[in-house]
Amino acid sequence: MVRELSGSAPPLVRRRTQRRSWVGCVLVVGAASCGAGASRPAETPAPENLAVVYERRISGRQSYVEITLMPSTFRRVTDPFAGPAYMLYAGGGQWGCLVSDVEFARAPDGALWPCHWRPARRR
Repeated sequence: MVRELSGSAPPLVRRRTQRRSWVGCVLVVGAASCGAGASRPAETPAPENLAVVYERRISGRQSYVEITLMPSTFRRVTDPFAGPAYMLYAGGGQWGCLVSDVEFARAPDGALWPCHWRPARRR
């Protein structure tokens, strides 16, 4: 009865609240250490399947007299060794597509074009 009049809680209740605050502190520290509260980094696009033909909007085009003059960011091992190269660009130059001379002449600027688009590699 004396405890009720003085306003203090019984010792058992005090231990439970201390344990709860300790467990809460451990959970917060654990979440912070694993990066749960950190902001997510910028998402990188998933690599696209090279066997699938995608449609992208053509933003530019460039023909090269020799394929060796083509930017190295768009060159691949499977490209021909010699001869002219015709490239269509999409996404402001972020995607490129090596096409034939007929497709190069036929593809209108600003149109969706099905092709095996390849992303520009970092240098």
